[in-house]
Amino acid sequence: MNRTNISTISKHTIKVGILYVLYRILLDFIYLKWVSPIFGYSGFVKDPNIFKVFVSYLVIFLFIIIIPKTNKQVSYMIIQLHFIIMIIPLTSIFGLANLSTKFMVMILLCFAIQVILLKSIPLFEIRKIRNAKKIVVGFTLILTIITYVYLFLTQGINFSAFNISNIYSIRSEQANLGLMGYLVTWQYRIINPSLLVISYMKKKYKLSVLSILLQITLFLMFPHKEVFLSVGLITLILLIGRFQYKFDSVYIYILAFSSILFIYIYEVFENLQPLSVLPVRLLYVPALIKFQHYEFFSINEKLYYSEGMIGNVFGLDYPYSIPSGFLIGGSTNNANTGYLAYAFDNAGFLGMVLMSIIFVFLLVLIDSLVKYQNKYLIFALFVYPIAVLNDGDLLTLLLTGGLWLLIIILLVFNDINFENNKKGLSNEKENIF
Repeated sequence: MNRTNISTISKHTIKVGILYVLYRILLDFIYLKWVSPIFGYSGFVKDPNIFKVFVSYLVIFLFIIIIPKTNKQVSYMIIQLHFIIMIIPLTSIFGLANLSTKFMVMILLCFAIQVILLKSIPLFEIRKIRNAKKIVVGFTLILTIITYVYLFLTQGINFSAFNISNIYSIRSEQANLGLMGYLVTWQYRIINPSLLVISYMKKKYKLSVLSILLQITLFLMFPHKEVFLSVGLITLILLIGRFQYKFDSVYIYILAFSSILFIYIYEVFENLQPLSVLPVRLLYVPALIKFQHYEFFSINEKLYYSEGMIGNVFGLDYPYSIPSGFLIGGSTNNANTGYLAYAFDNAGFLGMVLMSIIFVFLLVLIDSLVKYQNKYLIFALFVYPIAVLNDGDLLTLLLTGGLWLLIIILLVFNDINFENNKKGLSNEKENIF
């Protein structure tokens, strides 16, 4: 690496480092000024511990040094995403609400393990599955037909879902999907997004429009906000990739300016809903719930993987009468948590380390599968499922959340978008973000 490249990397490290710190300062200010005063009843207490605040900022500086800051591998952007939406909000609420030091150390150690392993483990060669495209396309087409016919017959189309305030009332009146819920999840997390990304990059724009229409139709039958959020996040990554911007910088800008805008809307128009979504629901609620899970399972019996598919397959006895999320949410609210906190629920700190290793292996597998593909495109495919890990479990995502299907798609489609002369990732616009 020549001096020019080193200088460019150093400049970006300084730029993005400053952004990370300013982003953390903004989150702290928003928490003290708005989140705690307005939502304090739900656990967002204001109890600043100066020592914890100082240490948490020191941690941010340390991770700025070691975290990957390029877009040359899909895994690097995934780590950046988790640092922005998971780690930094955790450090903020840790100091300002005076939460558990022990759990915070566990989280930081596991994230450090992930970064170090990811930068140390080499990629490996994987043979693509040849002549299987028709099988995969046929399989996903059958799943799509079954999903939409079932939803149309059992749920119907609710055009009133376009009014966001009607979503919860519509959902309360709908029947339980049961096992079909898995197919619905695969549809809006994996199948429709894959069709959108692949058709967009192959310039088959009619198919791109079709994928968006499929997602909108699914939302009208299954009105969950994440159906729309997934498309929005994917579109954002496609735009970042189109202009070759740095993901971490752009995403921080978007979160910061959106939070400021939503605060302005609250202050001027007294509309609390946007603020309750960002930064509260997206950033602070997952952070608080992680600490709540730790507080409960640090003194009560752990799950030992008895909850969910693994427990069913191996006949493990679940020690509680209600799902773990409801244990934390007070029997009325399903307080799901992220993959590291859920790993603690199952097996303590050793479970967190194990899950970190599994996560790194998954990231290395993805990087190895897409060595010569445009990294932004692959990240667009993975961005929403990976973002869900801030609220969900990794094993659940792999087994029932549809991530296995996305891995198969990568194994079969070896030409999603071969990098044009491998220019795409070497000409990033360092001078813009």
